Amino acid sequence: MSRDGSGNFNLIAGNPVTTGTTIASTWANDTLSDIATALTNSIAKNGETIPIGNLPMGGYKHTGVANASARTDYAAYGQVQDSGSQYLTGVAGADTITASVIGLAAYATGQTFRFVSAGANTGAVTLALNGLTAKNVTKTGTTALAAGDIPSGAVVEVVYDGTQFQMLGLASTGSPTFAGTVTITGGTTFTGTAHSATSATTARPTLTYTNTTADAASGSFTFRKSRTAGNTSASDVLWT
Repeated sequence: MSRDGSGNFNLIAGNPVTTGTTIASTWANDTLSDIATALTNSIAKNGETIPIGNLPMGGYKHTGVANASARTDYAAYGQVQDSGSQYLTGVAGADTITASVIGLAAYATGQTFRFVSAGANTGAVTLALNGLTAKNVTKTGTTALAAGDIPSGAVVEVVYDGTQFQMLGLASTGSPTFAGTVTITGGTTFTGTAHSATSATTARPTLTYTNTTADAASGSFTFRKSRTAGNTSASDVLWT
């Protein structure tokens, strides 16, 4: 026998040999045959041997490994910690984005990638990785991105859903649309050139400020015009 079921190599009967005795061919041939079989079943350090079974590590580690470069490689822990399989490099373009990532040969549902944008988008966005087909980048399902949804220099996270890349966790800098009741708490300042409430039905749009504390002072709704010393002009419209 060459090795037992636990991997131990045991010499066959007749070993060790005795000085001054004749070595029998059966003993020598069987011993050398066992050694050859054991070596064949060993893993060569130059990579020639391909394992034919699982290799249990018994709680030990592979140390000093290189970074993975293909899907069939196992990754070094540092590469995992640094998100080497998800962080895109060579990012170029704002609306038609191209980039690279280690080991990607095809898109697959569930793949998640992150990148720093090369510029603010001006409209719909596509993303192509490693020279593969460009895919749409969408938000909240299949909605195309609007101008400014990706600011310049922002960290963007996308997930491939099997059809397109859906963007996660990045607030739009455009004009968001709200349905239903929107509640704003705390001291809030609105800036911009105009704020309006619009209704698509025959009902009038309303803007209501409510103080929910029974004994609180009356609420106020103040209009101010930014002029010298707070003065107003006859052309300043407060109500229409």
